[in-house]
Amino acid sequence: MNTPPSSAPQTESGGYRPDIDGLRAIAVSIVVAFHAKMSGFSGGFVGVDVFFVISGYLISGIISKALDKGTFSFATFYVRRIRRIVPALVMILFATSVMGWLFLYTGELTRFGWHVLAGATFISNFVLAQEIGYFDLPDRPLLHLWSLAIEEQFYLIWPAIAFVVWRRRWSPRWTLIALIEISFLANIWMVRHSMAVESFYFPISRFWEILAGALLYDLQAHPGPLIRRMNQTPASMRELASIAGALMLIISVAWFDENTLWPGFGGLLPVAGTLLLIAAGRKTRINRLVLSHPWLVAIGLISYPLYLWHWPLLVFGRLVNEGDPPVLVRVILVIIAVVLSIATYRLLELPVRFGPRRKRTVPLLLTGLAAAGVLGTVLLKGVIPGLPDASEVRNFAKWGPDWDAPGGRLVNNGKSIEVFTIRGVSRDTVLVLGDSHAEQYWPRVVRLASERNERFPTVILITYGSCPPMPGANNLGLSWERKEWRCDAIHQAAMRLAASPGVKAVMFAAFWEGYVMRKTLFLTDDPKRRLIVGNGPVLDRLFAKFELELLELRRTGKQAYIVLSNPTVQPGKRHGAPKRLQWSGRQVLAGPIPLSYVLSRTEAVAPLLRASAARTGAVIIDPVDFMCDATSCPTVTLDSMPIFRDDNHLRSGFVSSRASFVDVVFDR
Repeated sequence: MNTPPSSAPQTESGGYRPDIDGLRAIAVSIVVAFHAKMSGFSGGFVGVDVFFVISGYLISGIISKALDKGTFSFATFYVRRIRRIVPALVMILFATSVMGWLFLYTGELTRFGWHVLAGATFISNFVLAQEIGYFDLPDRPLLHLWSLAIEEQFYLIWPAIAFVVWRRRWSPRWTLIALIEISFLANIWMVRHSMAVESFYFPISRFWEILAGALLYDLQAHPGPLIRRMNQTPASMRELASIAGALMLIISVAWFDENTLWPGFGGLLPVAGTLLLIAAGRKTRINRLVLSHPWLVAIGLISYPLYLWHWPLLVFGRLVNEGDPPVLVRVILVIIAVVLSIATYRLLELPVRFGPRRKRTVPLLLTGLAAAGVLGTVLLKGVIPGLPDASEVRNFAKWGPDWDAPGGRLVNNGKSIEVFTIRGVSRDTVLVLGDSHAEQYWPRVVRLASERNERFPTVILITYGSCPPMPGANNLGLSWERKEWRCDAIHQAAMRLAASPGVKAVMFAAFWEGYVMRKTLFLTDDPKRRLIVGNGPVLDRLFAKFELELLELRRTGKQAYIVLSNPTVQPGKRHGAPKRLQWSGRQVLAGPIPLSYVLSRTEAVAPLLRASAARTGAVIIDPVDFMCDATSCPTVTLDSMPIFRDDNHLRSGFVSSRASFVDVVFDR
């Protein structure tokens, strides 16, 4: 490694920068430690931001030098990018597809195929932005390709911009500054307007990090008078810059966590730290003694394949173990990733990039990338099945998707507000409010209406998925329709209906604890938008508002019912042993769920609901009392039919025939 490859990190004068390879090693190491859930690395995801800055610095250097010499060629640039990026990527796409075929159920394998196709076409970031946040997707083996997609999207755009700027003799520096401002402001605007997921994944809100590295290169390569004076600063100032940069990265890794809306203003810290370390130069103590250490340089050289290998191995390890494996297993998986990365670097990456036949490799690489896209499409279409089903799983495959009520489908793809009415003979009206956990009881209402006829009241169901039936609350991000959430507005409209004289009872039902676990809910009158994350003043304020509503219902002679959450399935516990062999695409057990697990899930919210009911005269209905015994809750009926549609919703067929615990609401 004494003679680095020609594409290794360079300074503005052309000298090799081993410290930048060391910085790459730091970046990939903290990302790996974060993904392996090692303590002390809660902000390890900032390693990707470090990579972005380094990429901008190096790529801008390649383009700028070629333009200055008049030798820039788009074909040459993209050929080099293909040789650098595609070999390891194609290997990962095919290797993870094999692992997916071995360990994923058919439903999971189909979804995985979409991610393979997205990875082969460099749109993973857009696909993932449509699903959910980065920190909520631990089971996506190709989740990490979002950052590679952003870099490739930058490589598609930036060379053309740089070429136009060079041809028209515009100022590269002011162009970079303007683009950085636009991208950074887009990032801040998106984070502040409930688009944190989009800000994380979209190139417009992440390009500023890459462009920051490009700006640093331009300042070093074409210094003005001010920069030249700064370059003459004493060595002690460069040492301070290096120390400050290292501290910024350490603080970022230790301080930020999964609750941080990223990148936002927080992204400035690791970006600035990386810029300072690069700008300090390779002669400072940290850069020379730490970042340029041969071990770190060696890791830096394999950082790209290591980034690609480590995440799929950790994900499949988690799936096979049915939860996070022990620390020792995670360490072993990381070691395996390192070994595979060394092999990928030496046996694939180096020969393709610098071997004697490298000129013939580009057509083969593009063919391999296209083949990976075809493979993803095949998986997406379900042509290749996943693991075979056990008999219970086959029953689930037949009945699990059951979400239809007699007389028609309840929802419009589960995405929209729904209002359903059953006209009863009685003048009394019962209002059912909530999210999809209120909607799931509609089949029982339909059945009761057909059986009891003249004794049955008018029932109105108002539901909106992922919105709690509580006042003054709303979700961060965008709703199912990709618009601002309307939780509070919908609830206010429903409560105005509840105030009508004909309404005699109101039933509230929801996945109550889900709103605490998801960490997306805030109070609309809170300018700081503090998230409801468990016991605390924000949650207390929400329940205080809820109790005022319950008291108003009681004052006007209406009876309130609160249906607590039904039992939910343990994550990863899918149809028992052998592990993964009998797993379905949904997290549903064939065996019973421990009652202790069910109660632990609801302990943050259920006592508050019970206390609110006791103070306001509301009636508590607890499905656990009806569905569970003293130790466990079944997931299949006595005739082996699944109780659950997925890991937290009840199947419509089960609700219709067995959910008698809600009958009391309509028996008035």
